Amino acid sequence: MSNKEGISSKLSDLEDLDKRLRDARGNDKGAHDQTGRGTAMGIAMRFASELVAGMLVGLAIGWSLDTWLDTAPIFILVFFILGMAAGILNVVRTSQRLNAEQAEANKAASEKQTDD
Repeated sequence: MSNKEGISSKLSDLEDLDKRLRDARGNDKGAHDQTGRGTAMGIAMRFASELVAGMLVGLAIGWSLDTWLDTAPIFILVFFILGMAAGILNVVRTSQRLNAEQAEANKAASEKQTDD
């Protein structure tokens, strides 16, 4: 009988340890804040690179056409503006997708909290 009591005591200790670990993980806000800031920086860099890439591609196409057709910098201006528009459109699409993902995650988190 003492063997069963020892096992049940250890099982109780493990359950207590599991509860304390879950509480500690739930209260660890510092690590989440640092991760969130890094994620925000990555998103900002992605937006900036999409804008710059659109402008550079537009400039390259415009310069190529102007050189090939021996025209004034009309195509550079036209394709630069089109490249800017494409970059802005990419940023808007990406931000909408990220907002939808965040809303989905918030919805799942709120449903999890109501279940508990």
